[in-house]
Amino acid sequence: MSSLSYFTPAREEELLWSGNAGAATGPQPSTLGGEEARRFYQSLIEEGDGGERRGMEQRARENRRGRAGQHVQASRQQASTTSATTELEGLRLLRCAQEGNLSGVRGLLSRGVDVNFQDSWWWTGVMCAAAAGQRGVVRLLLQQGAAWVGVVDTQGRDARELARMAGHSGVLEELDHYGSLQDCDHETGDRHGRQRGQHNHYRRETQDHRLVTD
Repeated sequence: MSSLSYFTPAREEELLWSGNAGAATGPQPSTLGGEEARRFYQSLIEEGDGGERRGMEQRARENRRGRAGQHVQASRQQASTTSATTELEGLRLLRCAQEGNLSGVRGLLSRGVDVNFQDSWWWTGVMCAAAAGQRGVVRLLLQQGAAWVGVVDTQGRDARELARMAGHSGVLEELDHYGSLQDCDHETGDRHGRQRGQHNHYRRETQDHRLVTD
């Protein structure tokens, strides 16, 4: 209610009520003056309007909570979908590696599939290719940064062990060759580092000698 005009004085007969043995009693005299009555009814109106506002605010809060819940649920569904897609692509990489599908492996890696993806048994693409004797795929994965040293499955077997068990000597040669290349790179890097250190030491000594002679 928003106006006092909604309140109308009651008729006298509406205020009569039945008492004991049909006795009737007339309207009781009001103890409120005109101004007091106006303030009383005005307070009722304000309380009613306030109740409506509180109800609207409550509904608005519930709607906001509902929208927030829907947003969280949508985010969870999207994350779940993304995780499922990532796993599916990783499993495709393992299958292509096992089948020797070089173009398939290249395509998946170009789309951002992790070259070191592991399935539930901790198998990687290198393991699948090594166990299946796919030397070309092993070479490609190693060139793309795949790790195999220290990477084992749930039974503690690495790519080299899987290739050895299956009798794939060509894969063993590939893994050993790549390992030797890495060792050479490390040795070369260490040698260059030592040479740079010696060169820098010689430069400092030369500069110190020039300062002393000057």
